[in-house]
Amino acid sequence: MKNSKLNIERPSANKLILSGKIDATTAPMLHEVLKDIEPEKINLPLVWDMRKLSYVSSNGLREFLLAVKKFGKDGLLLENVRPEVIEILEATGFLGFFNYTPFVENENQNDDILNMSLRDFLKHKVNESGSKIALKSHGVSYTWQDIDKGSSAVASELYALGVRNKTHVAICGLNSLNWILTFYAVQKLGAIAVMLNPQLTVNEITNCSKIGDITHFCYGNMNSEDSKKEDFTAKITDPDKSCIKTTLNIRDSADFMNRNQKYDYEGHVMPDDVCLMIFTSGSTGTPKVVLLSAYNLLNSANHCVDNLQMNDSDKMCAILPFFHIFGLTAALLASAISGASIILPQNVKPDELLSVIDNERCTILHSVPTVLLRLVNAQGFSSELVSSLRASYLSGAPVSSSQLAMLMEKFPNNHFMRRYGLSEMTPATATNYNDSMEHILNTVGKTVEGAEIMIEDIKTGKKCPEGVTGEVILKGVNMMCGYYKLPVEKQPFDNEGFLHTGDLGFLDKDGYLHFAGRAKELIIRGGENIMPDEVASAISAHESIAEVKVMGVPDEVYGEIVAAAVVMKNGYVFDENAMRDFLMTRLAKFKIPSRFFLYDKLPTLPNNKIDAVSLKKEVISKINSRS
Repeated sequence: MKNSKLNIERPSANKLILSGKIDATTAPMLHEVLKDIEPEKINLPLVWDMRKLSYVSSNGLREFLLAVKKFGKDGLLLENVRPEVIEILEATGFLGFFNYTPFVENENQNDDILNMSLRDFLKHKVNESGSKIALKSHGVSYTWQDIDKGSSAVASELYALGVRNKTHVAICGLNSLNWILTFYAVQKLGAIAVMLNPQLTVNEITNCSKIGDITHFCYGNMNSEDSKKEDFTAKITDPDKSCIKTTLNIRDSADFMNRNQKYDYEGHVMPDDVCLMIFTSGSTGTPKVVLLSAYNLLNSANHCVDNLQMNDSDKMCAILPFFHIFGLTAALLASAISGASIILPQNVKPDELLSVIDNERCTILHSVPTVLLRLVNAQGFSSELVSSLRASYLSGAPVSSSQLAMLMEKFPNNHFMRRYGLSEMTPATATNYNDSMEHILNTVGKTVEGAEIMIEDIKTGKKCPEGVTGEVILKGVNMMCGYYKLPVEKQPFDNEGFLHTGDLGFLDKDGYLHFAGRAKELIIRGGENIMPDEVASAISAHESIAEVKVMGVPDEVYGEIVAAAVVMKNGYVFDENAMRDFLMTRLAKFKIPSRFFLYDKLPTLPNNKIDAVSLKKEVISKINSRS
């Protein structure tokens, strides 16, 4: 809840964040928020974080008194109370009514962290908690001091190869200790880290090098066939095809932790300088390169810390790829800010994940629904093995009410949460820690602090009213500055500074965003608009369906028709007629798929999202071959 003077957030059921001033005009806002909080339905005390609250008037003090009467002295905790507010409470004789903690300037305040470069952020972690376990990989634990030492060794290697301030250095590999060391090493030199997908072929890598002016290439463990060939590095440094001049091996076999190499160069870098370049998928044409700063990344990560209530006792099972913005911010950097430890599994196979989660007692696991559904269906799964998990962001694919209910049953202690964002700005929205199943199922959450969302009519460019679907446009502190070298007229900002996402959705009366899919994925069948996610959600509701992807495919009569690729649960046989009967009660007839295609497993990208581009090409090929 916001106005020009006061902002009230509720990141979890038992926490409020108050920013600004509480006076005669804003006190009613606090009253309305507190009126809807029932003490018996939350875990007391109700915490008010007041580090950004600078003033409380007599009207505000009255609301404070009413809160004590409602929750009791021990049921209310005022945290980070500023000296000027303590003075007001003391002068009015109210201070003794509350349990409170005073605000301490510059002591472990995340506001300070958010204004650091990533190089200074690493120095801060070493000074603050150098002996704390930051990472566990292959059964070996590494502290922040270890991360600092190892990244210095990598920085020394990169410096010897010519990396300097603002040099474009690609990091291409699966999650690993050396990937993390290299990421921080690039930041130490003031260079720009360029994130590349470890599935890329030689041709794709050399193409990216020309788009992003990449001169140095760090290659880790990759899962492309090209990377396994002896002439891999020779091909990606071919001067006729590539801008890459030098390479550095950061595969697991490269042991940087036992090297005492140091570097004596630090390029000039500020918190809001570009420090990261991340490629969009490029699935529909030439990929674009997003430009992000440490300020963008740390603000993104810090939202996850607050939203998930992360702390230094958490253990993050990191299966999201770090080269992806979601994995980089919600896993790697959020863990660093909160002091949580990262646990790196060997792979994302169900038996490995179950073993790691159980043995390490991991508390956080971000994922796409597909991975969790496969985990539940794996032989040997039991709720006891995942009982330590307490929070998970679900992202990247729709989940049906039956699937969500099943996941909540199988992961009994876990808070499932949804979020929405892009490489260009993440997150923009998120559900809260204790949101209802309805919110988690039907929405991707409310606007996060520092972000602004508007729904715009695609045809008129005017703001859509509540409940009306249009294009999602965004602003925020974690928004990119633009795309690298993309012509001005193609940069996706309007005159008000809003980023036009190409995504469709609407805001409900409570400010929750309902995501409706990509505008480019919109299926237009004979003039009728069909949202693929709506159709996929209806199909997923059938008890026999394990996975589904819905898409539009060309048709001579209708322009496009609806096709669905489905994976069945073990023990079920697909009955197309029965499925059509099932959907008739849930979808208008024109939305029901004209074609169904059975798969044992849908193709996926490294972030475990369905590879929609490859799948659609394959489906169209199957249709053409049958014609």
